[in-house]
Amino acid sequence: IDADARLDVADRVFHRHLDRARAVEDEVVDLEISFSFEASRLRGRLVLEEGIDREVGRRDADIELTREIARRFNHLYKPVFTIPEAKLTDSPKIPGTDGRKMSKSYNNCIYLSDPPETVQANVKPMVTDPARVRRTDPGNPEVCPVYDLHKIFTPQGERESYVVPGCRTAAIGCLDCKGVLLNHMLPVLSPIYERRVKLAEQAGEVEDILAAGTERARKVAGASLMEAKKAMGI
Repeated sequence: IDADARLDVADRVFHRHLDRARAVEDEVVDLEISFSFEASRLRGRLVLEEGIDREVGRRDADIELTREIARRFNHLYKPVFTIPEAKLTDSPKIPGTDGRKMSKSYNNCIYLSDPPETVQANVKPMVTDPARVRRTDPGNPEVCPVYDLHKIFTPQGERESYVVPGCRTAAIGCLDCKGVLLNHMLPVLSPIYERRVKLAEQAGEVEDILAAGTERARKVAGASLMEAKKAMGI
């Protein structure tokens, strides 16, 4: 689909709303002026590809602003677009190794492409509850980024019987806690890494999969764009 057409649909119904969108207030502070242009192009694509799920950790800015585009277009012209919904995950927020949000720009990520030894090397120095200055200091798992990962990988029974009481009473240290996490984390991530390595050796097959997906999205977006142009009289 023509990129200019995607951008035109988004800009006509949305651009002036970007500056007052509370959901992206923090992002606007940190990003360049080009954010507005790129944001409109991205959300225009997401609206046109209606019916295609986008899995997110929480209802993030992209989803909220995409919904705004669809609502505004439907209001200004006629109902064409389905209001998209986020496909929420069970883990709404995954912290980075430094406690901030996991982000490539912060260099605090644990990548699915990392081999097991790299995952282990990144987990061991992770920040924990800042109140645990000494080994004998009790901690609070609810403010510890490592425990956020425990909620994803460690079975609830072991968390409640060992990790949580061990942290709160200082019966276990942070390295002990991270060791338990790695015992459950590596068996989940290692097969993903191994599968990725195999796929990297089959570049042609991967490109075929991407091409097929692109064609399916193009058909959906093309039909949506035609309806949008008719509604706009262009």
